[in-house]
Amino acid sequence: MAVGFAVNWKKLRFAFVTLFGWTVCVEIAQPWFTTMRSRQLSDLLGNFLGILVVFVVAEIVKQVRVRR
Repeated sequence: MAVGFAVNWKKLRFAFVTLFGWTVCVEIAQPWFTTMRSRQLSDLLGNFLGILVVFVVAEIVKQVRVRR
């Protein structure tokens, strides 16, 4: 989240897309690495929401700091 304070919205958006892309790849590849896990849409949605919340909070904090 500290990285979000130092970058602009364009870089933050790129980081979000990149991180979400990575989570999609990991979720798809889970059955290849372990027999205990399988692909689950709920895991992917949870990852997406978690990433989104972190980036939204980082943007809000950044905007508050800019206004001071």
